[in-house]
Amino acid sequence: GKLLISAEYGVLDGALALALPTRKGQQLTVTTKKGSGISWRSLDWQGDTWYKGEFGWAEDRLTTKQKDPLSQRLLQLLNLAIGLNPRFLEHELRYDVTTKLEFPENWGLGSSSTLIHNISRWSGTNPYTLLENSFGGSGYDIAAANSASPILYRLTDDGPESETIVLDWSFKDSLYFVHLNKKKNSREAIANYRRQKTLARDFIESLSQLTGQMVSCNKLSI
Repeated sequence: GKLLISAEYGVLDGALALALPTRKGQQLTVTTKKGSGISWRSLDWQGDTWYKGEFGWAEDRLTTKQKDPLSQRLLQLLNLAIGLNPRFLEHELRYDVTTKLEFPENWGLGSSSTLIHNISRWSGTNPYTLLENSFGGSGYDIAAANSASPILYRLTDDGPESETIVLDWSFKDSLYFVHLNKKKNSREAIANYRRQKTLARDFIESLSQLTGQMVSCNKLSI
């Protein structure tokens, strides 16, 4: 999971962002047996099943009879992974896949980004390519999913750059995560941001400077 501490939305335009990986994330377990296709089950943080999907082969692509948005999005991710690595799945095997969230989905800690990260690990593909061709976004959450430490992240002309850092704030015991129950759809929020006026470069730079000040901060009050 992840928390974006600075440069929200500005990170999409190259601002330097501070992000923290959370201890809670998402697990993905795969077992195989003779057969064909994929049986998918998703568990919430309490262990209850909240999604089931069945996927079969249509030549070299997966398909499903389920038309709901979640099944179609998962189908898209799996077929993207197949396109990036044609040896990812074998037609002669049946894959039983179980995912389990370790946090309530409405906390917004990254159920989609952790899923993309796990599918990329399973398929041996680039998670940023999966993200770019599916959900979109800056990719900071993908970097956080692959890190055990706080990160500084930015988008450059050459692609994403991520650097792990030590963030040993003396006041960390005075910081709290407050859940407001106002989670937004990331794709819709990004699309709305893109419809706004492009941020000026000096404002992007000010966001980057603020990130640097946060990292070097050594006291809680001014």
